[in-house]
Parts: sequence; C-alpha cells; structure tokens
Amino acid sequence: MKIAAIVLIYNISSIPPSQCQVIPDNTLPTNTSIKLDNSTLLIEDGTQIGGNLFHSFKMFSVSSRNQVYFNNSLNVQNIISRVTGNSISSIDGPGQTHLNIVQEY
Repeated sequence: MKIAAIVLIYNISSIPPSQCQVIPDNTLPTNTSIKLDNSTLLIEDGTQIGGNLFHSFKMFSVSSRNQVYFNNSLNVQNIISRVTGNSISSIDGPGQTHLNIVQEY
C-alpha cells in the first residue's frame, strides 16, 4: 500500500500546469491561423467583412502565463469571435489587439 500511495502522489505532482489551448475550427471562408511567439499566441487571418473581423475556434483557453494577441489589420473596427467546441473556455491571461480593447462576453 505504501508504494501505491507514493506512485499516486508522484503522478499527480507530475501533471503539467494548464497550457493555452486555442484551436481554430476551420469553418470560416478565411480561417484563423495561430502562431506561438514565446508566451504569446498570435491570432491572425480570419474572415473580414467591412470593418468586422470574424474568428471561430474549436477551443479557446489561455493560461495566466500566456497571452493572446489578435494581429489584425488597422482597418478592422470590431473583432467577433465564437467558440464552437464542447469544452469550457478559461481566459486567465491578457488579450491585446490593434484596437487596444478586448471585451469578453
């Protein structure tokens, strides 16, 4: 029994902390692309209609050690994103855009 308890404690303590999980769902005419730059996820492309830029994600979770940056063109006035997967989203890290405002709904 002592050996089993030690193995269980080791396995629990060796689980890595939550990582960023930002995955596009590839349902838009121009799909979102994701690039990792150190601890920043660069979110690019997406479908632009007029001043609106649309993103669609299968998963969107950001840990406190990471941040997301929506790297949009300067003529974008609104960034509209949705999450279509079944997983709960957790946003613990900051988000930035060229718009300088990120609102979570």
